[in-house]
Amino acid sequence: MSHEQAKLWRAVIEPGGNNEFASIYEPGVVSESTQSIRQFNTDVLLTYSQKFGEFSLDLLAGHNLNERSSNSLYAAVSNLTIL
Repeated sequence: MSHEQAKLWRAVIEPGGNNEFASIYEPGVVSESTQSIRQFNTDVLLTYSQKFGEFSLDLLAGHNLNERSSNSLYAAVSNLTIL
């Protein structure tokens, strides 16, 4: 099982300047993301051997169960001026 959460706040490069035509365009952004992953696994393997005189019986039985789930959420707002 794992869980990840990230938040990002970034202001404009030059408050009050012309960021749109700068060499690096940074309009300001606020974002948040969350991700959860869960995995469940089980294996069972059974073997049986029996001899009956000249005959033999060999049995093999197995079971496998794998359950996975994933959740993800991402939200962002851009073109903000954060001072």
